[in-house]
Amino acid sequence: MAKRTKRQQAILRRNLFLGSVSLVLIAAIVLIVWIVASGLGDGDNKGSNSPNPSTPSQTLSTNDTSNDNESKKPIPSTPAPIQIGEFKGDANFTKTILVNNKNPLPANHNYKENIIVFPNEYKWYSQDAVYRKIDADIWPYLKAMIDACRADIGEKEIGIISAWRDYGTQKTLYDAQIKKWKDKGYSQADAEKEAASRVAIPGTSEHHTGLAVDFNSTNQSFENTKAFKWLKENAQDYGFIMRYPSDKMDITGGIIYEPWHWRFVGINIAKEMKELGMCYEEYCGYKGIGEYVY
Repeated sequence: MAKRTKRQQAILRRNLFLGSVSLVLIAAIVLIVWIVASGLGDGDNKGSNSPNPSTPSQTLSTNDTSNDNESKKPIPSTPAPIQIGEFKGDANFTKTILVNNKNPLPANHNYKENIIVFPNEYKWYSQDAVYRKIDADIWPYLKAMIDACRADIGEKEIGIISAWRDYGTQKTLYDAQIKKWKDKGYSQADAEKEAASRVAIPGTSEHHTGLAVDFNSTNQSFENTKAFKWLKENAQDYGFIMRYPSDKMDITGGIIYEPWHWRFVGINIAKEMKELGMCYEEYCGYKGIGEYVY
C-alpha cells in the first residue's frame, strides 16, 4: 500500500509539472500574438498620422488646412466682407506678387495694366501727375485708409507723393541716385550699390506693380509724424504693410528703412503678417507663396 502511494505521488508530481509547462507555453504564445498584433496596429496608426513624404513640410499654400498646418493660421478661402466706417471691402481680396532685387518683374509684365489716375486731393501738395497713378483694384482700400487717417489726425497730415511708376520713371530716379553718390566721390560700383539701397533698380521696384505707395516724404523722419503712427496702428485693417522695416534689411535685399513706403497685400494677410512680425519675403517663404501670384 505504501509503495502504491509513492507511485501515485510521483505520477501526480509529473502531471503537475507537465501542466505547469503547458500553461507557461500557452501564456508565452498568447503574449507573442498580442505583441505582434499591437505592433501592426501601431504601424497602421503611425502611417495614417505621418505627413505625406512627397509634400515638404516647409512649403505651404494659403489653402492648406491639414492638421500639421493649423499653427500656420491659413488664410480663409471664403470671402469675408469687412466694414470699417463707410468702407466695405473683402478681407480675402489680395494681390500677392514678390518683387525685389532677386525677383524682378517678368519681361512680359504689363506695366500699365489696370492703372488709374487717383483724384488730385489725395496727393501730397504739388506732386506731378506722373506720380498720381495706382492699381484700380486697390484704390478703394487706399482711399478708405487715407480718408480714415485724415478724419482722425487732420486732412493735411497725410498724402501720396508717389505710387505707380513705369520703367522709364524708375530709371530716371535710379540714375539720379547714382550721380548723387558719384558726385560725392564714390566709384561707379559703390555708387550703384548705394543707389540700389534707396531706389530700386528698374524692373525690381514694387512701384511698377501699382500696389505700393509713398506718403508725405522720402525721409526717415516720417516715422515721427502723426501719419506714420496712425499707419502703424491701423494700416493692416485696410490691407497695407510697411514694406521695408528697419530690422529686415538683410532679408528685403538691402533696402534701407522706408517708413513712408506702404504696400497692399490684402487685409487678412496684412493682419497675419503684423501678428507674426514678418516682412513680405519672410511671409512668402512661410506660406509657400510663389513669386508671381497676381
